[in-house]
Amino acid sequence: MIDVEVEIRGLDDVIRTFEAKIARIEDLVPVFDAIGHQFYAEEEKVFDAEGAYGGRPRWAPLSERYSRWKERHFPGAKILHLTGALVELLQPVSPYTGERRTRSGRPTRPKIKGKEQLEKARDDYGRSLRASLTDSEASYAVHEVSPMELFIGSAVPVGGGRWNLAELHQFGTARMPARPVITITRQQMESWLEILERFLSDDNQ
Repeated sequence: MIDVEVEIRGLDDVIRTFEAKIARIEDLVPVFDAIGHQFYAEEEKVFDAEGAYGGRPRWAPLSERYSRWKERHFPGAKILHLTGALVELLQPVSPYTGERRTRSGRPTRPKIKGKEQLEKARDDYGRSLRASLTDSEASYAVHEVSPMELFIGSAVPVGGGRWNLAELHQFGTARMPARPVITITRQQMESWLEILERFLSDDNQ
């Protein structure tokens, strides 16, 4: 009889590595936080470009009649910018802090003067469709994170709460063309996979 004995050195280290990775997979909150940050930053650019960012198509133009009304009441406001439009014109980057960042990244002083006016402006903006899709702290933002799930969306109510504003724009209606506010591109998906891969391969986690 011939006995064969095989010894695998370092097996305990390998087992510990696998156990650590399994434990990491069971809590993906850091991954979801990073994906959420990327999502909101991307949506900022989508709204700035009226849809046409990252290979997405530009949103359908407004009807002539509504365009005239909007220009009269909210001059300069872009498509899908209405509630809080004044804030977006004066402080297009950070109405919550009252800062407007220049191209160099340096903040400037708020252009809305007075505490009450600034608070009202923040509240108006916080209820807007753009804010709900670019800031997790906005009034109608949907942002739920658990170890295994991430939910991001918008719940701006219209029609007395009968409809969701984002859904109406996303799919359109019989009287309004679709203007998708959320379009996940292939490049965006790849960036999310890279976030996950870095998380799983980072031995310092």
